[in-house]
Amino acid sequence: MLRKGQLLENLVRTEWIYAPITLIGGPNDGGVDLRSRLTVDDKTLDFLFQCKNYSKPVGPSVIRELEGVLSHSTTSVGVICTTHGLSREARRHLTHSSFPFISLQLQPHGSHLWLLNRCFQHHYRDFAIISHHLSYKGKPLSRHTT
Repeated sequence: MLRKGQLLENLVRTEWIYAPITLIGGPNDGGVDLRSRLTVDDKTLDFLFQCKNYSKPVGPSVIRELEGVLSHSTTSVGVICTTHGLSREARRHLTHSSFPFISLQLQPHGSHLWLLNRCFQHHYRDFAIISHHLSYKGKPLSRHTT
């Protein structure tokens, strides 16, 4: 039987259509559940996912934990995936973090809620969210564009 966290990880693996995704999670995952490498225009980004299937919004400690992982890389982007979003404090911390972050709140009806923090927007200006999907230079990304 799948544990609650594995259910969210499996959903993220299905919904993240931009590049192949690898399961990392486990008892000694170092704060990373999933990893995905995306290459566009000779730029490679390493997306490191932390999935939290909590019954309430996630607090700032989750963001701080992933910041520790991101501090060891210059090409990594932290992705916080939740079912119930971020608390006000977590959203504030993520928005102002000096590390690039994406928050992805998965919705049952498929219209997911995205948040790209200021650092991500500054360093990766060609990326945006268009019609609930990650896009690059105004075009939706898919596995076929990598």
